[in-house]
Amino acid sequence: MKNRRLHQVNVAVAASFTALFAMACTDAVDPMSPIHSSALSSSSSVASADFAVLANAAVSCTDGSITGSVGTLQGAPPGAFNDINCEVDGSIHLGDGFAEQAYEDFLAEYAALAEVECDEVLTGTLNDVTLTPGVYCFEAAAAVTGTLTLDGSSSDTWLFKVGTSGTGALTGTNFEVVLDGDVEECNVTWWVAEAATMTDSDFIGSILAGAAITLTRGTFHGNAWAGAAGVGDVTITGTAVTGCEAGVPEEPEEPEAEGCTPGYWKNHHGSWEPTGFSPDQTVGSVFTGASATNAAATLNKALAFPGGPRVEGGQRILLRAAVASLLNAAHPDVNFGLTVAEVISKVDAALASDNRQEMLDLAEELDALNNAGCPLDGGPPPDERGKGKGKSGR
Repeated sequence: MKNRRLHQVNVAVAASFTALFAMACTDAVDPMSPIHSSALSSSSSVASADFAVLANAAVSCTDGSITGSVGTLQGAPPGAFNDINCEVDGSIHLGDGFAEQAYEDFLAEYAALAEVECDEVLTGTLNDVTLTPGVYCFEAAAAVTGTLTLDGSSSDTWLFKVGTSGTGALTGTNFEVVLDGDVEECNVTWWVAEAATMTDSDFIGSILAGAAITLTRGTFHGNAWAGAAGVGDVTITGTAVTGCEAGVPEEPEEPEAEGCTPGYWKNHHGSWEPTGFSPDQTVGSVFTGASATNAAATLNKALAFPGGPRVEGGQRILLRAAVASLLNAAHPDVNFGLTVAEVISKVDAALASDNRQEMLDLAEELDALNNAGCPLDGGPPPDERGKGKGKSGR
């Protein structure tokens, strides 16, 4: 019989990890909160909350389904999601920031669970076995079949570790996990030193595997995360996978646009340095299509162009706004709505049109961006955006 006091201590330790899976199974979970925040780190991933399937390089799904998102550490190629008649209720992330952070959290979680002490060492197939909450270990490989029953409450957790001696794969054939009482599916975690394979099984629990995960037919309730040892794909054939996801990963909100006015740049030459442009540089060295007089003016002078009638005046109105937009786009601390290349392209096209109205329309567009709120020293703060908006000088 296991030592009851040791059991209580280890269950508490395991709960700090496996309960993280359970967080995603409650309605109270914020869609942006992580499932696997891990007791090792207080700054956990937004992305990891939502990945039902996570692999090092490739996820393949044929004639199956995945409820939750799919990710690979590596981008494409070699990262890939191979989909043949597979329904995915989630998003796909191949080597992007979401997937990279989720995989980093997975590795941290995997390493932490490796250190959790065992309450009891198991052997055999687990057929007709009933287990209460705890940390259960197979020292080497585990070949499971039949029916395993987990008996407990909604707050109880189970951690199964396969290969605690250093090597060992999990293989299940016609294996069924049954929950007795109010046990939550996402409170069950399987840590595997090497690969995990389930065939014709109704499996419950999230698998964190050192190598590949292969699921063939049957059902899988939990997250399938593979490749902690460096190599490992996930292959799903005819299996319905329902992850412990909190929802589809939300794209990060774009920060509000920023922009500094022509007047700011005219009076703050110290802010030009990070842009790569200088006040004495000529308009013609940046923009093409301006008249000889306008092209010969410095960028600094263009910021105070007075405007005027006809095409010549239209050029000045546009160039006043264009130089400010150029500097905003080039400054690393200004979240401007256009890139440097986009500003130059738009302005060159308007100048080449020789159409005053087209120039004035673009000047108005750039003026709006330049008045979004200046984050630089001496500029109007972003919460003052839109106040005192400059005129295009039509």
